[in-house]
Amino acid sequence: MGTTWRVRHLAAVLAALTISCAGSPGSGEAPGGEFRFPADFLWGVAASAYQTEGDSPGNDYDRWLRNGHGQWRNGKADNSYELFDLDSELARAAGANSFRMGIEWARVEPARDVFDESEIAHYRAVLESIRQRGMKPFVTLHHFTNPLWVADQGRWLNPGIVREFADYAGRMASALGDLADEWITINEPVIYATGAYWAKTYPGGDLLDMTKANRALVNMIYAHAAAYDAIRAADTRDADGDGRACRVAFVHALSPHYPADPQSPDDVRAAARFDQYYNRQIFDALVYGRLDPWLEPEGGAGGSAASPGPHPELAGRVDYVGINYYSPRYIRSFPGLLHPLEALPCFSFVEPLCFSGGRPDVVRGDNGNEVHPEGLFELIEDYASYGLPLIVTENGIAATEGRKRSWFIVKHLEQVERALRQGYRVEGYLHWSLLDNFEWLDGYSMRFGLYTVDFETFERTPTEAVQAYREIIRAGGPTPEILARYTWP
Repeated sequence: MGTTWRVRHLAAVLAALTISCAGSPGSGEAPGGEFRFPADFLWGVAASAYQTEGDSPGNDYDRWLRNGHGQWRNGKADNSYELFDLDSELARAAGANSFRMGIEWARVEPARDVFDESEIAHYRAVLESIRQRGMKPFVTLHHFTNPLWVADQGRWLNPGIVREFADYAGRMASALGDLADEWITINEPVIYATGAYWAKTYPGGDLLDMTKANRALVNMIYAHAAAYDAIRAADTRDADGDGRACRVAFVHALSPHYPADPQSPDDVRAAARFDQYYNRQIFDALVYGRLDPWLEPEGGAGGSAASPGPHPELAGRVDYVGINYYSPRYIRSFPGLLHPLEALPCFSFVEPLCFSGGRPDVVRGDNGNEVHPEGLFELIEDYASYGLPLIVTENGIAATEGRKRSWFIVKHLEQVERALRQGYRVEGYLHWSLLDNFEWLDGYSMRFGLYTVDFETFERTPTEAVQAYREIIRAGGPTPEILARYTWP
């Protein structure tokens, strides 16, 4: 890349850096009596490998798109594979002290038990870039894409993937553990399993197949547990000097589940069943060693997993609750659908089936997600019951209006502050996402980034949300002045 090209892109960094830098905020009450977030609070950004790096023909999602599925092609995405140094600068310019990045499994293990040392060296360089700018890296090992060799042997329906994923996780922890202490095994396992086998939105999927969704989910639960043990064994180095070698978690797409009609006992029961399936059962398995009876064990990795438990091979295999929160979900009782759930989740495109008059007063993102900041507090309050620290590992809105995104961040961090004031152990907030990126079947039509991206030139431009986020971090939280400044609409 030529010097002129680099200077043009670094202009985005300089624009963001016009926001004055400040040291880490304190904690507790500020001199004026305002609450301040803890001094060691993790203010961060999040990204995934395939969605930002692009150009990964060795994974199944890329092959699926090239074979005619969907209307978009990934291409080079944000070209973050080459521009990772710039991305690190942009994250730091936004005030971040942590950066959630991803490893593309297909790059580092293009064939079974064959690891590409040049690609491992690439991810070492990415981690070094993050650390050189004073940020703590979080490393995600699986974010919806699989190597072709995994896809061709059945993906997550194949019980052999448990050992294969653990071997990959252990190898990464051994190779990169001197640079990273925070490991995320699987991003949103329930979203992947149900997306593939309820909605057919991932390669190899089916429609409304509870048996396959359950089998994939059981294998993901066991794969996380095996990877947890493998990472703990391989990463014995304290990269960031906090006194512990590593932490391991999965991150979960959590939503509060409300009955579509709170006066309907059927809807109330359906919402409770759906909440247990979608939200709680994976935590129950990996914290307590309990498996829900409706998870189909036949052909899965658990073997003897027909009984609820206890399953000591699963229990205690998660170090914090990772919350990916975007919107609430409303549930309508629907006999015969997704047995034994008997429930219809009221996504925006099926809302006419749930609400005859619609819901015209709801604020939404461009993708139809309802904005409900109070739901984040409800989740923190609810999932603190597992006795683990909590980190908001994703939170964002698809919006082309900069003020709408700024308002979204401010209002959700107001709920994090509410939780901290009440004594909940929330350790961090990682905004999704640093950049506009490739949003799966929505392609480049949905923009979540603090920085907008020109997908032809790869130029990054700061949105107003960069300034809002930076101001919150400098102030040690969303002060009344900031809340008043970033109102919407």
